[in-house]
Order: sequence, then C-alpha cells, then structure tokens
Amino acid sequence: MGHETETFREFLARRGLRLTRQREQVLAAVLAAREHLSADDYFDRLRARGVSKSTIYRTLSLLVESGLAEGQDYGDGRVYYERMAGRDHHDHLICLGCGDLTEFRNADVEKLQDRVADEHGFELVSHTHKLFGYCARCRRERRGAAAGLAARAGTGRKKGRMRFFR
Repeated sequence: MGHETETFREFLARRGLRLTRQREQVLAAVLAAREHLSADDYFDRLRARGVSKSTIYRTLSLLVESGLAEGQDYGDGRVYYERMAGRDHHDHLICLGCGDLTEFRNADVEKLQDRVADEHGFELVSHTHKLFGYCARCRRERRGAAAGLAARAGTGRKKGRMRFFR
C-alpha cells in the first residue's frame, strides 16, 4: 500500500468513512494520470470496473479535500483534476485554440505575488494562476487565417496535448 493510499485511508477514517474498493480505484486512477482529467473522463476509464459516476464525483471531492488532488476549471465550465501528492506547486498556460495545457513554475512570479500580498497587508494562503492565450502553433494558424486559412480560435477546452514542466 502506497503512502497516498494510507493518507487517504486516514483522512476518510477521521470522517467516519471507509476506503472502499471503488474509492481505491478512483484514487489509483488519479495517482496514475499524467494529464488533467474531468470526472467524466474518469468515469469512462472506470465504469467497466463497476465504479459509478456518483462514486467518482464524491471520491474526487474527498481527494481534493484531503489535499491529494486539485480540481480546477480551465475555462470550459468543467472541473479537471490532477494529482497533487508528491508534486510541487505550479501554474498553468491554457491555449484557447487547441486546449493545450502547459504547467510551469516561475520563482519570480511567486516572489512578486508574495510582495503584492505583503504590500496590501494580506496573508496569502494559496493561489492559482491560469493564463489563457494561444500556443505557438495556434498563433501561427491564426496568422495564417488572416491570409485566408481556416481559423482555429475555439472558445472552450478541447482535448489537447498535455505538457508537463519544461
């Protein structure tokens, strides 16, 4: 049994809940994912194993509450989940054209936000940065659209590539 499983088991026990087989399957799927997935994505992966959609939603909520996962809306109204256990804080670049999501870390950004919080007498507890724009490929395509090529400037998150820290 991994450290995350024991952490989740203890978290559930403090709330009078058990780590069921279905909850453990959701936990394993979140820990194994190399991309940001919605509850529906997890349901597609786990339904054949007998895990219901309601169990997935409830378990994802518990994983977020426990700190083992984080859920964020990247602009299309759906919540996407990612593993947080054993990972450093990071922020996201989200392409409005193709849906690519790139994770990044930047010490200067972190220092600046701390300084801004201090200047306002604000005790910073947590934050998220989601920067929306167009990736290099979509920018090239958008320039091409001005020359008569089809534009790819969608408004919602589409299935895109996932890139972890550069």
